[in-house]
Amino acid sequence: MTRTNRLIDELEREGTLSASGFAELVRGRDTESAGRLFAKASAARDRVFGKGVFIRGLLEFSNHCRNDCLYCGIRRSNRLADRYRLSREEIIETCAVGHSLGFRTFVLQSGEDPHYGPDLIAEIVSGIKGAFPDSAVTLSLGERPVECYELWRRAGADRYLLRHETRNPGHYAMLHPPSMRIESRVECLRTLKSLGYQVGCGFMVGTPGQTPELIAEDLLFIKELQPHMVGIGPFIPHKDTPLAAEPPGDVDETLFLLGVLRLMDPKLLLPATTALGTLDGTGREKGVMAGANVIMPILTPMDVRAKYLLYDNKICTGDASSACRMCVERRMESIGHRIDAARGDHPDLDRGAVGDALKGGGAPPAPPTGFPAGGSPAPPCSPWHPGGRKPRCPAGRKPRCRRPEAQPPGGLKSSRSAVWSQGAIDLKPWPLAAGPPGASPGGSPGLWRQDPLVPRRVEALASGGRNPWCPRRWKPWPLATGNPGALPGGSPGTRRPEARVPRQAEALAPLLGIRRLPRGCLAAPRVPRWRTGRMISAAPGTRPRPSLRACRP
Repeated sequence: MTRTNRLIDELEREGTLSASGFAELVRGRDTESAGRLFAKASAARDRVFGKGVFIRGLLEFSNHCRNDCLYCGIRRSNRLADRYRLSREEIIETCAVGHSLGFRTFVLQSGEDPHYGPDLIAEIVSGIKGAFPDSAVTLSLGERPVECYELWRRAGADRYLLRHETRNPGHYAMLHPPSMRIESRVECLRTLKSLGYQVGCGFMVGTPGQTPELIAEDLLFIKELQPHMVGIGPFIPHKDTPLAAEPPGDVDETLFLLGVLRLMDPKLLLPATTALGTLDGTGREKGVMAGANVIMPILTPMDVRAKYLLYDNKICTGDASSACRMCVERRMESIGHRIDAARGDHPDLDRGAVGDALKGGGAPPAPPTGFPAGGSPAPPCSPWHPGGRKPRCPAGRKPRCRRPEAQPPGGLKSSRSAVWSQGAIDLKPWPLAAGPPGASPGGSPGLWRQDPLVPRRVEALASGGRNPWCPRRWKPWPLATGNPGALPGGSPGTRRPEARVPRQAEALAPLLGIRRLPRGCLAAPRVPRWRTGRMISAAPGTRPRPSLRACRP
């Protein structure tokens, strides 16, 4: 047996090595030892978590930062960065979309932006926890005074991510401006842990000047701190930073260190990061096979997602949130794992601190109050399930349940109005204050999708966003003229300019209370099939015009 394999066995047995042992292990890795390490790490992870992989919705709400780290694309000195900030309402609304897609942890990340004061962050956290009490909130906002951490903890924040980047003071100074010190960051991590947060730290692999001895120092610090989460990823340079010419980190070395961390602590929450997927198309799958058990799909709104670039060529900046969610699920199934949509707390967490309702893996919360008249907190029974199984009807009937108390206001006219080839629509009325995707201006009730996997085109229709069939944007159109997107109550809706209506949208229309007009106008009793080539009228009484063939998504 080689010396490296003996070190792996010792690490599995003892949970740690000496500084020289860690350095020798990193320096001596090869294909054989990596395979041995990954097998042991996966077995250790499966004994604690099974084959489930937790998902976290990553919401990057600001790319302003007061710091000037040499490796970061949103550093203060980067004048080419396109800056943005999301409001409190936009953040909570995005979390509502994430909740409908099955996320039960929201990671709020930004640069160290002074615009978001302690009170504003506390309002955001309490708003999310109030709207979604079954969800966890993770903050990643950098170094802040202890008073801020205390306030946010009282507001309901559950976790805090603060990557230390490198434990060595000299190496830390090579990557950060003189105003930043590693001692301050370590003190913040210890403070966060004393306040009851689930704490996450981590470092970059392959940064300029990094050696096996420095990696060993990082690993020993993690063993000493005993965090609940550790996030590591390969260094990727950004073209507008002083380190633009440096080579990126090594994917294989990052995977090897993921396995080392898993053997150090089998209970760790260990993410397969987006940076891994950026350097390697299957990097996140390899990370899970190396011992990781967390994936963080991006929830940041599409119009600003590409502006949050810590490094070049970041993946998933052009995909809708629902597409990312389904993509991750397919990727995990391809390697024999499954998505676990629970909160995903650390196994040693005192569940009583979270609440009795969440014991045993997280029971569903009580139905929210504030439903409009005629609504019911009981969700419609769905004949389709993301796992391919038909769920049992709460009333003991067939899966395609039609009992009145399980239907939204107005009822499901037929099974075809709620089901199509890609799945089912499960909708509940939801007050505007909760920030649902389908809420309209003026305070009228919107719609909240309960099904976690909603096709991207229907998501765009419900949110009133960009026309998914044609490159034109939707235009405002008053309700009186029979607009297709208007909700009840007379609030302004949207008009789709001369595009046929796919069957998915036709299925959604009855649930939105939309009437249909002849010649394809969605405010009249009848609409032609979207592929028949009939004429479509922009409004009642206007001259019909030939419809354009819909662009496929």
